[in-house]
Amino acid sequence: APVFSGAEPEFKKLKQRIIQAAKSFARYRRTALTDRATENQNRTVGKRESAMAGINAEAEQREQLIAETEQRIADLKQQIEKAREIDERMQKLRERRAGGRTSADDRTDAGRTGSERPDNPGTKQAAKRIADLEREIEQRKQSREYRSIADKIKANRGTIDQRDRQQEKSRRRSRGMEI
Repeated sequence: APVFSGAEPEFKKLKQRIIQAAKSFARYRRTALTDRATENQNRTVGKRESAMAGINAEAEQREQLIAETEQRIADLKQQIEKAREIDERMQKLRERRAGGRTSADDRTDAGRTGSERPDNPGTKQAAKRIADLEREIEQRKQSREYRSIADKIKANRGTIDQRDRQQEKSRRRSRGMEI
């Protein structure tokens, strides 16, 4: 006791310092735990934000690809529509030419384009005359071919007859019956 009798004020100071240190340590622990939790949350949030940025970039790329594809589809649809229109016009033209349809028959322009000449009143008779002449030409060709074939057959028969006579002569000579 005599050793510690004068130390009471020092004990109070020491006790105060320990209390202060405990409070300080408690504050530090609270902030340290909070900082770790916040840091973990920040890491998680950062990872999520990074993943979302990647997803957004990929989505933008896909949107651009989709837009390009849709534009190409629209272009192809236009090309198909143009081709259909051309096919329809060609079909109408073929039908008109095959059927001999004229503007006088149906009181229209019969689907003509501006580059075609209008029908002449004598077109039907001229078309009929042309068809008759074409048939006559074909018949004459066939007749010439027939005559040509007949001439070739006649020439071949003459050649065969001549060979037969030569063979007969050679047979007679070989038998000693030459005349």
